[in-house]
Amino acid sequence: MSVICKLHTQGLDVDALHSLQFSMLSLLDENGIDAATSERPPSPGAKGAEIGDIVLAVFTSGTAVALMHVLRAAFDRQSSLIVTLQDGQRKLQVNAKDVDRDTFDATCERASALFAGIRESREA
Repeated sequence: MSVICKLHTQGLDVDALHSLQFSMLSLLDENGIDAATSERPPSPGAKGAEIGDIVLAVFTSGTAVALMHVLRAAFDRQSSLIVTLQDGQRKLQVNAKDVDRDTFDATCERASALFAGIRESREA
């Protein structure tokens, strides 16, 4: 199962967001997560910078935890970043508050539960 990871921010230009995306892809690769970029046109009326999506080829509970660690590093670099994880109709939006020390475990559990449900329904 693949999950789309969309990056958006009010605080960076497109070049800086591309740099952040490249860093995230490198960290995902270092953590054994198969990910690639997928370009998309800008959303009509979008404010702030948008870039192509990161496509996570396989999403498991282990991937969710590793991804949250990568997101934590990304949010350390850019606190205004907003990341949307989506597969079909299910969506989880993550921001810097979701990966701070007090909420990190709960966010990992939410991502794992949300996307594990998709995986289980596809396997049935």
